[in-house]
Amino acid sequence: MLVSVDWIADYLPQVRSIEYLPHLFTDHGLEVESCAAAGPDLAGLVAARVTEVKSLAGSGKARLCSIEHGSKSSQVVCAAANLANRGIYAFAPAGTTLPDGRRIETATVHGQRSEGMLCSASELGLGDDCSGLLRLDKGSEPGTELSRLLALDDQVYDLAITPNRGDWLSMRGIARELAALRKFRIKPLKSTITAGGTEKIEVAIDPDARQACLRFCALPISGVKADVATPLWMRERLRRCGVRPVSVIVDITNYAMLAIGQPLHAFDRQQLGESITVRFANRGERMELLDGSEAKLSKDMLLVCGDHKPAAIAGVMGGKTSGVSLATENIVLEAAHFSPAAIRGKTRELNVNSEAAFRFERGVDPNLPIAALALAARLIKKICGGRIGSLTEVGAAPAAGEVKLADGRVEKLLGFSPSRSENAAILRRLGCTVHGSKPDKALIARPPSWRFDIERAEDLVEEIVRVLGYESVPTTMPQFTGRFLPCPEPLLAPTAARRHLAAEGFFETVTFSFVPPAWEADFYGNSKPLTLANPLSEEASAMRSGLLASLVAGAAYNFSHSQRSVRLFELSRCFPAGSSNQPRMLAALACGPRLADHWDGCERSCDFFDIKAVLVRLLAGCRIDFRKESSHPALHPGKAARLMLGTRQIGIIGEIRPQLADRYALPHPAAVFEIDFDACATVMRLASAKPQSRLPLVRRDLAVEADAGVEAGQLVESILMLAIPEIFAVDVFDVYAGEQVGAGKKSVGLRITMQGAEANLVDERIDAIVEEAAASLAKNHATIRRGS
Repeated sequence: MLVSVDWIADYLPQVRSIEYLPHLFTDHGLEVESCAAAGPDLAGLVAARVTEVKSLAGSGKARLCSIEHGSKSSQVVCAAANLANRGIYAFAPAGTTLPDGRRIETATVHGQRSEGMLCSASELGLGDDCSGLLRLDKGSEPGTELSRLLALDDQVYDLAITPNRGDWLSMRGIARELAALRKFRIKPLKSTITAGGTEKIEVAIDPDARQACLRFCALPISGVKADVATPLWMRERLRRCGVRPVSVIVDITNYAMLAIGQPLHAFDRQQLGESITVRFANRGERMELLDGSEAKLSKDMLLVCGDHKPAAIAGVMGGKTSGVSLATENIVLEAAHFSPAAIRGKTRELNVNSEAAFRFERGVDPNLPIAALALAARLIKKICGGRIGSLTEVGAAPAAGEVKLADGRVEKLLGFSPSRSENAAILRRLGCTVHGSKPDKALIARPPSWRFDIERAEDLVEEIVRVLGYESVPTTMPQFTGRFLPCPEPLLAPTAARRHLAAEGFFETVTFSFVPPAWEADFYGNSKPLTLANPLSEEASAMRSGLLASLVAGAAYNFSHSQRSVRLFELSRCFPAGSSNQPRMLAALACGPRLADHWDGCERSCDFFDIKAVLVRLLAGCRIDFRKESSHPALHPGKAARLMLGTRQIGIIGEIRPQLADRYALPHPAAVFEIDFDACATVMRLASAKPQSRLPLVRRDLAVEADAGVEAGQLVESILMLAIPEIFAVDVFDVYAGEQVGAGKKSVGLRITMQGAEANLVDERIDAIVEEAAASLAKNHATIRRGS
């Protein structure tokens, strides 16, 4: 909101003596977005009166004018339509420079000497009106500097008003705030309306609308001259606040709204009729608004009707048929208090802009209507003439409730407390009525009618510290009197997982949860993914059930931007179709050469075993079994495995199918894994240390013959499940299939590494362990071919 310091001074003259006004605003919760002078530099420009106007033959609209500006006189050629004899205008003498940089010089125009230029508002940088000359008020003294005449030494601040402070949306509201902060006294409002006639208009509020319209005031004024020009001082004040002058009656209602915060509306009484009714719209009702648009009215829109015909949408915008025109002679001024709930959202629904609705949505002081009518009526009578009729008032301002501020509440919330008397004084400066409660030493405050946001004790405390200034809050160290409770150590924290993968050379990526449906079909075989009801686009219409597709797309993007090798990971929630569960998944992708270019020419792309090594190191505290996987839609059937925790599958690992890699523009095989992160975190075991044995290791090899469909991992598991303490490790070192083992068979070489804990293993114990292992293999999967 734009505010003028000169205008604020009408209500608080001391504002001009306040130093660092922008800092004062900002320090107390009223942010200043910008500060600027009220107008451009108009040095040398003066007011000039036209003393004679002569037509120039063959020059079209151009005329020769004689002007006087102080003790000097000049002649100027001018073609402006609103040029009139004895009129007073802004004049730029020869040798001056306009705000747009143009230098005015003496010139010959249509054979006549022109010694300067009469200027329009747009040429002076005082608005966008270029239809005619800037006409000054009749009382302006010729020769007076234009900057002084227009008070351009004024400062204009652009304030960011928070939605809860509708009382700041006026010059008087800002003046009242400054008075409270600096202990000044603000000038009282004049609320007396001096009636000069008996004209009156009947007002009725429909019973269903009484909660939406709590107070309605109407004041008829007859015999006005609506075609007179708005005074320059008023046009200037409106311009500085960002409001474009329209016509004198409309400008006066806008002026009153900006001055004290109460929206007003003026009706043409001949179009309005003899009575006003406030009611909600009927189904299917329509009306044409002042901006020319046709509004389709909904049942929750409040209307102001004249002779039962809609004349305005209450608190939003007037109707075109009842609006004031230049020919209007009799008007009705309306000022009402509409509840914020009745107005909120209506401008969005109607797609219109309304300064009145902007204020009503935030809350307007219910005690302002008569004061606003009094101000507007005085201005209309002074500028347009007319006879003020009798005021009609229906309804009353609602009473504000009381808020209790318990003793000690301020200190509890702020960490310090001003004295009880100082708290009461601050609240009184803000307009509250304050009295004490003897039994519990509490302060009872009744907020002023303009403060809708004060509802509880915390609001009062906020106001106290805001007025004191946040810099007055002392710096104190918090006192901790509690005790630390035991908390289980996270076994696999997200931060630890991210750090581990980053140390492995992977880069974290954060991608959208919305993906193309084709991704779900290609990577998860999911033809019916969870879809959005209102997607941004078809390419972002499905909720992903996994992260593989996002990583592949990210890798393809990097390769298209000249990256040689890509390693990505993501930890995010996924959304499986048909389930309310939203698991956190962790996925990683490695694609491209393992190492940088080297002179020895050795280059190998990342493969299954590279990504497996990363996963094993990540889940070092979790015993994972790898089971062959051949049906996953995204993974190569011969290079894929299911990740098992006991009987539960917690993820997959493998290489992307070549056809899929080609389709998504990957230039190298891509190795990936994807795990249920939360499932792993719950079964992780903390790493534990055990003494390093100094005894020698003993190795024995077994050649095992098994069916071709038996996985090597099953053979290893058959030995490990014996839980023999001396067995240090079991590894696969050879796999053979051929004529020597027969069709449908294979030979697997297993190496058992053993170590004693306290003494060297003797041959008898070694043989016993090998025999036990061979028996377990024979029982479960295979036969022993030979041993060594």
